[in-house]
Amino acid sequence: MKRLAFAAAVALVLAACASTPDVQTDFDRAAQFGRYRTYTWAPTPLQLGAPLMQQRITASIEAKLGAMGWTPAPATTADVVIAAQVVTREQLSIDTLGSGWGGAPPWWGNNSARVRSYTVGTLVVDMFDAKSKHALWRGTASGALPKSSDKATAKTQEAIDRMFAGFPGVTAKR
Repeated sequence: MKRLAFAAAVALVLAACASTPDVQTDFDRAAQFGRYRTYTWAPTPLQLGAPLMQQRITASIEAKLGAMGWTPAPATTADVVIAAQVVTREQLSIDTLGSGWGGAPPWWGNNSARVRSYTVGTLVVDMFDAKSKHALWRGTASGALPKSSDKATAKTQEAIDRMFAGFPGVTAKR
C-alpha cells in the first residue's frame, strides 16, 4: 500500500512538471485582420529581468508574425502596435504522502508533507490598431518555469506556438 501511494504521488508531481502552458487568446471579431501587414513594438516590449529570454521571446513572436507575412515598420507607419509583458511569481505546492490504512484519517499511520517552491511565469501579448488605438488581439500563456534555461526556452516556444496557432484572419503566408 505504501508503494502504491508513493507511486501515485510521484506520478502526480511528474505530471504537473510536464504539463503544457495554459494558453488563451481573445480578439476583436469586428477587426479586419487581413488588412494588417506591418507592426512595431511598444516602447518597452517586455518587463523581464532576463535579457536573453527577452530576446528569445521577441524573436519568436517576430518569427510568427513574419510567417504570417507581417513585417516590422517604424512606429509612424506601422499598422499594429505590439505590447508584451512577462510577470513571474513564486508559488508553493504542498504534497502530502501518507501510509495510513485505507480510508483512515490522516492521524493514523505515517504521514509526511513536502513543500515545493516553484516559479510561475505569465506572458501577455497585446496588439492594438496603430491608428485607432483599439485593442485587436490578446494572447496569454502561463505555466511553471523550469530552472534550466534550455527547458524554459522550449516551454516558452511551445506557448508562443500555441498562442499564434489560431491567429485570426491568417490562412496562409501572404
